[in-house]
Amino acid sequence: MYHRVAESSADPLELCVAPSRFAEHLALLQSIGQIVPLRELLSERRRSGLSFALTFDDGYADNALEAAPLLALHDAHATVFVVAGAVGSGRAFWWDRLAGLLYRDRESSEYWSAWERLRRLPVPEAEQELASLERERGPGATDGARPVSEAELASLASGPIEIGGHTITHPSLPVLGPDEQEREIAGGRARLEELVGRRLETFSYPYGDYDDATMRLVEQTGFRFACSVEEGSVSHDSSPFLLPRHAVRDWPADELERRLATWG
Repeated sequence: MYHRVAESSADPLELCVAPSRFAEHLALLQSIGQIVPLRELLSERRRSGLSFALTFDDGYADNALEAAPLLALHDAHATVFVVAGAVGSGRAFWWDRLAGLLYRDRESSEYWSAWERLRRLPVPEAEQELASLERERGPGATDGARPVSEAELASLASGPIEIGGHTITHPSLPVLGPDEQEREIAGGRARLEELVGRRLETFSYPYGDYDDATMRLVEQTGFRFACSVEEGSVSHDSSPFLLPRHAVRDWPADELERRLATWG
C-alpha cells in the first residue's frame, strides 16, 4: 500500500516515498517475484512463485506525474484508489492542510489529537473545523500535495493502471448512516466510471474503516474486490472484500527486502 511518490518536509502520516526509492522498490520486487494486477492475486490461474500487487490510496497528482512513468519503465501494474470528489479540485486533502498548519515533529500532540478527531467526523464538519483553523492561523504549506486533475486521471487510466473506488469525500464510512454510506460508495464509483469510461471493480475503505454493513454495500454496489489496511498476505482463503495490505514507507530497498522476509 502506497499513497504518494514524492518528497515532503511535513509528512506525519508517512505517505511519501521518494521517486528514487520507489524505483528501487520496483526493481527489488521484480528481482524476487512478479508485479501483477490486483485481481490476479485471487485468480484461479494465478502465476506460480511470488507475486505482488501495488496499490495507491487517495489519487494524488504525483501518482500520475511521478509513479506512472516509473511503473511504465518497469512494465509494472498498479491500482490507484481515487477520492472521486477531489478529482480536479486542485485543493489539498484535509490531512495535508492540517499538517501544514499544525505539524512540527513526531511529538506534535496538537496535530495528532486534531487528526484523530477530524478523521472520525463527517467530512463537511471536518472541513468546517479546518476552515476555522485556517482563518485563525492562515493557510499552511502543503508541499504541492494535491489530487489528480481530470486529465491526469485519464492519463493514469490509459496505461496498465487500474482505477479503483475510494468514495466521494473520503469519510470514515461506519460513522455514516446506510444511505450516506451508499451515496459515498456508489456515487464515487459512478463519478469515476464517467471520468475514465470503464467499469470499476476494486475499492479501498477510507482510513481502513469498515463494518459489516459497509462490506455488504461495497459488494451490492458491484465491486468485486475491496482492500483493507489490515496487514497480511493475500491467499485463496482471503475474503475478496477484505484483502490485506502492507503499508510501504520511504525505505531503502534493503529495508524493504528485510521487511518482505518477515511479511511472507
